[in-house]
Amino acid sequence: MSRFRWPVHFGLLNNDCLWVMDEVQLMGNGLATTAQLQAFRRMFGTVLPVRSLWMSATINEGWLKTVDFLEGEDGKASLTLSEEDLVVLRKRWEAVKGVEIVDFTTTKDDGKRE
Repeated sequence: MSRFRWPVHFGLLNNDCLWVMDEVQLMGNGLATTAQLQAFRRMFGTVLPVRSLWMSATINEGWLKTVDFLEGEDGKASLTLSEEDLVVLRKRWEAVKGVEIVDFTTTKDDGKRE
């Protein structure tokens, strides 16, 4: 792509969207880059809101700290499940789940069994 088109594509990718980064421990330098981009969106502004969400079961809150990233303005460092959330999830975790064997038989286009 021509570098003269970069601002157009940057604008399309940084307005009215939610960026979700999963398994951030595998992102390497990309993690700090995404945090810095969110800080830039705050500093320079966007036409419509843009948010970033970093997901990991093993995240270190220090990983998101960049020169311009501000916890509270660019995002909260971590979200955890409340006791109410855990009660709802526990019902699903402990639910009895039935399993049955189903015989799948393929058929030809005319509907006759092979």
